[in-house]
Amino acid sequence: MEPKKLREVQRFLAENNCEGLLLVNSGWAKRDPNVFYVLQTDVENGLVWIPRRGRPCGVIPGFEYVRVARSSPIPVEKGPRNLFEWLKRVNKGRVAVNGAFFSLAEQSQLRRFFPGVHIKDSGDVFARVRLVKTEDELEKLSIAARLTDKIFAGFMSELCVDITEEYARKKLLSLIAEQGLEVSFDPIVASGANAAVPHHHADATKLAGFTVLDWGVKYKGYCSDITRTVFVGRPAGKDRELYARLLRVQELGIRESCPNAQVVDVERKVRKNLGKLSKFFIHRLGHSLGIEVHDVTPSSPVVFQKNMVWTVEPGVYIPNKLGIRIEDDIVITRSRARVLTKFPKELIVIK
Repeated sequence: MEPKKLREVQRFLAENNCEGLLLVNSGWAKRDPNVFYVLQTDVENGLVWIPRRGRPCGVIPGFEYVRVARSSPIPVEKGPRNLFEWLKRVNKGRVAVNGAFFSLAEQSQLRRFFPGVHIKDSGDVFARVRLVKTEDELEKLSIAARLTDKIFAGFMSELCVDITEEYARKKLLSLIAEQGLEVSFDPIVASGANAAVPHHHADATKLAGFTVLDWGVKYKGYCSDITRTVFVGRPAGKDRELYARLLRVQELGIRESCPNAQVVDVERKVRKNLGKLSKFFIHRLGHSLGIEVHDVTPSSPVVFQKNMVWTVEPGVYIPNKLGIRIEDDIVITRSRARVLTKFPKELIVIK
């Protein structure tokens, strides 16, 4: 962890009289993203101990120890069969955990080894730490966006009027795999009336009319997230006008995203400029982006700061008729937002 971020976590521990913060992965089905954040690699099983003072330490089972130790930015030790036994060497009067991922079974196990231990939820301390990115994180997020742009260019040549949403989705997955990359989430391909459902699952519907393409990739654990809406067929003048209006407010949202601006105020301006169409904008304007595609954010209102990475993705969803969404990834600089996703946003028509 970057020293400044480590100090913020340790300040929380001191203020709450905690000996340390314990992060645990106990199988692929239940992974705390903060374990990856600290170790900078995925582990099926493992724990991270961040003491109130001193350096964090990873504790990894023998079968993963060599791989993790080679790449981890923090010291890593080979753990006992039950990783909780490793904690015998540290003081455990009061321990902070990530309550969103630390299960009741793990709490019971911790108390079985250490009767009388007091457990404190770490709350949104990691949300605050992860919100502002390091230079290394910004580089990874920038590369993820560039790779997304590159794949999107190839994907456009595969779209035509005779294919289904599911076929397009599988083709996109194939192009991503050819680049040796993972998706950051299951791609959304939604056409016609299906596009009015923001998180529609692709089906056998043939592409026709406005078609929402929302997807992203992971590069070294860091996500991209892009949405473009194309038109399959021949758009009427009113279709082009509707798309152009949404594009204008999306670009307004990007311009308004700058240091010290409140995220809710930027969204309020976007909704105001959509006018009567704002009732069809049924989700938030954007979200933080990082090691998760919807990266954690603090519970308090978010104010844009330098090196935050965010999405700007207004949409219009007219039930049973159509949907349009345009999304870019941005990084907040000293004075403005810099767009990471560069794929063209003018309406692409597939005939």
